[in-house]
Amino acid sequence: MKKRIITPAIFLSAQILAGCTSSEAPTQPGSDELAGETSQDGETPKADAAHDNFGFIAVEKSGAFDCHNPLTCISYELSRPNRSTIQCNDGAYHDQCGVKAINWDKAGLTSKEQQSVESAIEREAQDPSIGVQVLVKGQYKIYVDFLAFEPTEVWLAAKANGTTDGTFVRIFDRGIRCITAPCPQYEEGRLNSSREMPIDGIDYADDNSLQDKVYEQTTQPDGIIVVGERTTRGTGRLQEKLRTADQVFFPIGK
Repeated sequence: MKKRIITPAIFLSAQILAGCTSSEAPTQPGSDELAGETSQDGETPKADAAHDNFGFIAVEKSGAFDCHNPLTCISYELSRPNRSTIQCNDGAYHDQCGVKAINWDKAGLTSKEQQSVESAIEREAQDPSIGVQVLVKGQYKIYVDFLAFEPTEVWLAAKANGTTDGTFVRIFDRGIRCITAPCPQYEEGRLNSSREMPIDGIDYADDNSLQDKVYEQTTQPDGIIVVGERTTRGTGRLQEKLRTADQVFFPIGK
């Protein structure tokens, strides 16, 4: 099957200005160097790391419900993408943490953005097969009668038909431009890990509807969060390493 791919090989066309070209060349599954939890993940970024990919948390409801009383509602469940445990408010690591409420006040969301985020969380509660829809950074907050979480950073899934079964990575444009492929234009860092590596492009398969927006976001200080698998194109010295865009998350509220 032919797939649409964004890569940095540059030719004399309008794509030069965007620093990338698309190709109809077929790809094949590859070995994902950033997949799987290992001792190399660590808990802090490396001293020379260009970006800190730690602190990302998935927010999910423990069931489909519409409840606004934190004293009686079912809790939200917090977990770390790519990791088997998360540090909870008690200081210990568990497979997930429960909180009674999410306080969005410090995330800088408009009322419309907050509604979009809450609707996305509810959609996943109704249909868990769509995967994680909201990622946050923030801290726990103890109120008189309950424990909440206060996000300071929010990321929202963009693909209605996406999946989150693959590896969560954050991708940045490295500013490298080449005459021929392969060209490791992008840096991808595994979320909640110090592991990172250069790659040549993003594999959109048969859906390139978000290609321009994703590319633009890779040039921004926050980068873009992509969930997907490793694919490759070509062989030997000319082999390109790609990441499928099974789901993409954009930052909101900033």
